[in-house]
Amino acid sequence: EDVGRSYAPIIINSQSGKNGIAYVLETELGFKIPKEMESEVSSVVQSWCDSHGTSIPSHLMMALFKEAFVHRTGVFEYCSFKHLAQHEDACGTKVNLALYINKHLIEQEGAGNGPIDAAVDALQKLGKEVSVVSFSEHSLAAGSAASAVAYVQVACNGVTRFGVGIDTSTEVAGVKALISALNRTVH
Repeated sequence: EDVGRSYAPIIINSQSGKNGIAYVLETELGFKIPKEMESEVSSVVQSWCDSHGTSIPSHLMMALFKEAFVHRTGVFEYCSFKHLAQHEDACGTKVNLALYINKHLIEQEGAGNGPIDAAVDALQKLGKEVSVVSFSEHSLAAGSAASAVAYVQVACNGVTRFGVGIDTSTEVAGVKALISALNRTVH
């Protein structure tokens, strides 16, 4: 204002740093991405800016983020995730994970110390050597009807990648993030 200019929104281009991109994702779009994920997101955004030779508006960054990390298509596609009844002597969590693998519906039970661990067990029974490196989650808005967003970093076949899941159920958001991350390792 002192020099006769009005406020302009932050401009993200191919020269933008990962902190700037993370800032826009959080303040304008509500995603609090983990610090370790910033370089993966930055790489996707900067690549788009380089190939288009222009800056990227926040609504387009959101679409790009969702395409690369949330709705990541590939070998695996989420179908459903259910808790199974357990006997009194059973410890931990037992689940049924249904997903499409190369367009074929597969259901597999898994067990673990929580829903993500049980989903990983189900995937390992299907022959995928996958492990969770990190996990975090938060609400996208206030209130009981808000969606949860989960960030899962997996290691598979010597590749480590993040995936993001969004759902009204925190457990399902975590499993969707797991599947998205797994799809990002298969390239």
